[in-house]
Amino acid sequence: MGGLTIAWEVKSRFRLFRYERDYRRHVAADRGDGILAAEQRLAAETDGRGWARTMVTSLCVDASGKLLDTCERDGEKESYLAPVDHRVGAMVQNAPAGATCT
Repeated sequence: MGGLTIAWEVKSRFRLFRYERDYRRHVAADRGDGILAAEQRLAAETDGRGWARTMVTSLCVDASGKLLDTCERDGEKESYLAPVDHRVGAMVQNAPAGATCT
């Protein structure tokens, strides 16, 4: 079949976040118009209460802000600085409707 391609990405590339969803919020806020604009979009989602308040307890740091040697990220315990693997997501693009992949 011509035209099929595999698109892939490393999941949660910013390893400080414990959860992929927090990383995705930042990706969605970034529209290439600068950090301040992204920060303002994130702030608007919280009605001015601050976007970081929901994420600060979900970082791979302890209560004093020191990096954890081992961090549970999306349910998997791993070394924060030296992980043995990285999660990736992959999709086949341009596949015909109803196609399955194994």
